[in-house]
Amino acid sequence: MTIACNRNYSTFRQSIVQQQGKLFSRIVEALFEQAIEFAGNEQIEDALAVGNDALTFAKYSDAGYANLYLVGLLCQASLDNRQLQSAKNCVSLGMEIIQIGESLGENKESYENDMDAFLDLKVRMDKKNDIENQ
Repeated sequence: MTIACNRNYSTFRQSIVQQQGKLFSRIVEALFEQAIEFAGNEQIEDALAVGNDALTFAKYSDAGYANLYLVGLLCQASLDNRQLQSAKNCVSLGMEIIQIGESLGENKESYENDMDAFLDLKVRMDKKNDIENQ
């Protein structure tokens, strides 16, 4: 695979997405499924490690809005593992994906549900943060 050298990161990343986005999407899907399996088996640290790998590959996938579910899983696993800064980062990223998806019209049917889910995660995160700061 040869990617032309571009002037900045954004155009370089977009070149990869255009040329190999489907491949990276399949990798993200496989990693996401493994992260879910680890989380289901209460192997939270393993779920986070695999999920973070998936998130890295997601930058180069053409999955777009579908990556929101990966971010949600990572947020939940971070909360379960008391990694509040990681959970905070995931909530911010999730809200950004929702807003981008809304502006592109990608998530018309699920926008409110997705927004509510991430707001619920933020409330849980805030409660855990309050408990730990007492």
